[in-house]
Amino acid sequence: MFEYSLDATLTQWLDEHAEAMDQQPGYAAEVLQQMAPHGLFELGLCERLGGRPDSSFQDALTALIAVAKHSLNAAFILWAQRGVIALLAQQPDHPLTQTLLPLLLSGRVAGAPGLSNLIKFGSGLEPLQVSAQRFQSGWELNGQLPWVSNAQQENFIVALAAQTEEKQAGIFLLPDKADGVVRKPDLSLYSIQSSATTTIRLEQVRVSDEHHFAPCAFSFMRSFRPLFLAQQCALSIGVGLASAQRVRQHDKQPTGFAQQARQLEEQLIHIGQQLVQGVEQQTWIESPKGLFELRLQLATLCTQSAMLELKTEGGAAYVKGQREPTRRRVREAMLLPLITPTVAQLNQ
Repeated sequence: MFEYSLDATLTQWLDEHAEAMDQQPGYAAEVLQQMAPHGLFELGLCERLGGRPDSSFQDALTALIAVAKHSLNAAFILWAQRGVIALLAQQPDHPLTQTLLPLLLSGRVAGAPGLSNLIKFGSGLEPLQVSAQRFQSGWELNGQLPWVSNAQQENFIVALAAQTEEKQAGIFLLPDKADGVVRKPDLSLYSIQSSATTTIRLEQVRVSDEHHFAPCAFSFMRSFRPLFLAQQCALSIGVGLASAQRVRQHDKQPTGFAQQARQLEEQLIHIGQQLVQGVEQQTWIESPKGLFELRLQLATLCTQSAMLELKTEGGAAYVKGQREPTRRRVREAMLLPLITPTVAQLNQ
C-alpha cells in the first residue's frame, strides 16, 4: 500500500492541535520536537549521514502525506525541515553538512528554506533579492527574503540564493545568530499560522567561505529541485486524501459522493506513485516540466476533494463550533496552489 503508518501518539497530538496550529502562532518548535523522536526527518537519507536504515524516498513522501492528512501546518514544517536536510545531503562531505545535519535530524535546529526567490528567478519571474559581495575572508550578504517558513524564533538555519556576480548565484547557509540577520514578526496567515513563516532581512551579514555551500545555484538546483518540489506535492496529496476519506466515512453520504471520493483517492495516490518513480529514476532532472504538470493536477484534485467534503457536510459546516476540520481543510486546499511555484506561475 502507498501509505505510511504514523505513531499513534503523534497522530493524537496532531489531531488535538490541528485547529490551533491553523489559527494561532507558537507551536512551530513543538512540532519539531513531536516529530523528531519518530525519525520522520531521517527517512530516505543514507545511513552514513544519520538516515534510517532501509528507508526510501517513498517512505519520506508517504510520511509527509500522512502528516498532511492530520495538519497542513505540521506537514509544512516537516517539508521545510526535510528540504534543508535534503539540500545538505547533496554535499555529504561539506563541513556544514557534518556540523548541521545531526542538529536538524534531532530537531534541535530548524531548517528554513528561503529558496522561493531562486525558483522564481530561474523561471524569469523576478530578480534575485539578495546579493553577496566578496571580502578578504568571506562574504557579505544584503537583501531580503520575503517569505521563509520554519524560521523559528531561535536556532534556525536559512538556506538561500544570492547573486555573487553578474549572471551568477550561489547557495548560502546562514545561522539565525549571525550579525545582521533580522527576523521579522510572523506573517499573519490562514492554515499555517504556526509554521514560523516570516520575512528575513540581511543587513551586512558577514560569513566565512564555509557558509558558501554551492558556488553555482542553478546547477545545484537542477538536481535538488525534484526532491524539494516532489515533497511539496505531498502536502496536496495529504489534504486531498483526508477530505476524500471523510466523504467516504460520512454517515449521511449523498448518493454518488462516495464514488467521486474513491476516484479522487485513486488519482491522488497514482500521482504520488508517479512522483516517487520520477525521483528514483531521475526523470524530473531531465524533464522538470512533467513534475510541474503533476503539481498542477494535484492543485485541482485537492480543491475538488475539499469541495466534495464541504458539500457532503452541508450547512453544518457553516455553524460555528461544528465541522471545524472540514473548514480547515477547505482553507488548506485554497492555500496550496499559492505556494511557490504557484499555479499561476506554472501556467505562464
